[in-house]
Amino acid sequence: MKVTFLLRIHLLLFIVLATSPALAAESLRISIFPFSPPFSYYAVQNGNKYLQGYTIDESLAVGKELKQDIEFIAVSAIDRQIGILKKGDIALIAHDSASYAKTHGLTFIPVGVSLQHHLYIHEACAPCIDLHSPETLRNKRVVTVKGAPYVMDISMVPNIIEAPSALEALNLLNQGIADIYIAPSERVADYLIVANGFDAVLKDGDFIGEAPLGFIVNPDDTELISRLKTAIKTLERQGTLASIRDKWFDQPHEFSLSKYSKQIALTALGIATLFVMFGVWNLSLKRRVAQVARDLRQTEQRYRDLIESSPDMIFLVTEDGEILHANERACTNLRLKTPFKGLNLQNLIAPEDKEEVAPFLDKVFNDGCDKFEFRMDEKTRQDMEVEIAGRILQGPIQPGLLACLFARNVTDRNRMEEELIQSERLGIIGKMAAGVAHEINNPLGIIQFNAEDMLYAEEMSTEAREGLTAISRNAARAADTITHLLDLASPKPMANDILHLDEAVKDCIALLGPKIKKTTLTLDIQNEPLSMRGDSRAIQQVLVNLLLNALSSMQGKRSISIFGDRSHESIRLVIEDKGKGIVRKDLPHIFDPFFTSRENGFGLGLFITRRIVERHGGIIFAESEPDKGTRMILEFPLHEDEESV
Repeated sequence: MKVTFLLRIHLLLFIVLATSPALAAESLRISIFPFSPPFSYYAVQNGNKYLQGYTIDESLAVGKELKQDIEFIAVSAIDRQIGILKKGDIALIAHDSASYAKTHGLTFIPVGVSLQHHLYIHEACAPCIDLHSPETLRNKRVVTVKGAPYVMDISMVPNIIEAPSALEALNLLNQGIADIYIAPSERVADYLIVANGFDAVLKDGDFIGEAPLGFIVNPDDTELISRLKTAIKTLERQGTLASIRDKWFDQPHEFSLSKYSKQIALTALGIATLFVMFGVWNLSLKRRVAQVARDLRQTEQRYRDLIESSPDMIFLVTEDGEILHANERACTNLRLKTPFKGLNLQNLIAPEDKEEVAPFLDKVFNDGCDKFEFRMDEKTRQDMEVEIAGRILQGPIQPGLLACLFARNVTDRNRMEEELIQSERLGIIGKMAAGVAHEINNPLGIIQFNAEDMLYAEEMSTEAREGLTAISRNAARAADTITHLLDLASPKPMANDILHLDEAVKDCIALLGPKIKKTTLTLDIQNEPLSMRGDSRAIQQVLVNLLLNALSSMQGKRSISIFGDRSHESIRLVIEDKGKGIVRKDLPHIFDPFFTSRENGFGLGLFITRRIVERHGGIIFAESEPDKGTRMILEFPLHEDEESV
């Protein structure tokens, strides 16, 4: 009954004290430097930025023990905190060193954590630096953190660079701007090296100094100093501060039964039971934390392997397009060299697409994601088209937002799409040719029949008989051309007879008749006969097409030269004209379907010619210079028959 009564009295007093306006404590204002992970830094989650770290958790625990709300004041420079404290804008600084407090005449309250100074070096300088020599720091470029609590004297270093934060200092070292970094906190440096992938930074084996950390308070505020020391002792005795250190530093601490002497004195059995339960829970928690840490390291390695082995190119970029990281595929395809100092996404994009880069990045960082197709700079990779998808990253990687870009080479895909479209057009041409073939063949047949009928007339001049013969032959050739066009749309087996290319040339010259009467024709065939296997009509069509093209390219005085020869394995035929020639930019495309430089041309003549040559196992190519003429070269496999041996 007495116990119950006392509990009620205590509860009533607690409610009265908690609700009394006169006793309500104001917020405790604490300054922190939010660029020192894992002590204090900004994190981003779901688009919101918040503070976290060892210093934040410890300060909140102290505020809870003091029964006061905590208000954090973020300071962008370490050396500004003293002035703010002395002005009274803050109650205390979390954290700094004892030497720093002594220098400025302030009170230092330790919290059981120390900063270990460590040396870090750039990998390129590792072979030439002797860290045990006193001359090392005087002969190299050394970077430090401005206002950091160094216990060692760094004022004697001549080539010193002061960075505003540990992240900036490590970035200068990773880029090779500095040779050595004197880190005021080993924990902060190790955290930032892993988080930002500073692969060029190496860590020395031994620490070079140690600075105990604690709260710094104005010595005039004696009441706060007394309450703060009591709160820290209580939290240390309860194991709260040790748990916070375990959370952020993963360091084991000794467990002592002396902490619980008062509770054991009140009720030995209850505290013993509580102690056992707490010990089991603590050990279980440590095992889980260790397992989670191992899982996180394994997960990080898996993700790193996944990114590096991706078939796509992956980039990590800032809002301005600066490339901070690229995976192995991107470095290989684009011939990039690390580190990517000053490399921007604009440098990789072709000039005609550079204006689209800025709007693309704005959309990624404003909307969270976007996708666009660019052409890479031909100096980097010729004829490379890429589809880039971007997504914003969230998390405490570094100050400012970052985005991950996934770039896929779609050059082959786009080329295949163009080829499919081209095939569709050829299919349509084939269907059209099949539809009109009957309409064209009928009048051609009538022309050929009447021409052959008139040839039987007895009284006819020689000139008229030659003209009718030419009409009959060309009508038959036109019908064959239509048939071959249909064969291209629906390929059929070609004849595989033994034929002589030199005789086919002479037949085509005779077939053209009056068209070449005013042309100077030179025929030079060596090592006759030029034997091959194939379809005589198809080969005749090839030769006629090439001769007509040569005639159409010349004006005024016309001259055509035909050279033929054979080797042990092939036969070669060259048709050369003295026409206007072909400009260099058109030369690679003259055999493409529907490509033509003539006003009324269809662009199918040379395409059909090449198809016929290739179906005979041969090749055809052109050599030309503007205003100097064109040489069409054909090569076919040689057929060794009894006549040609």
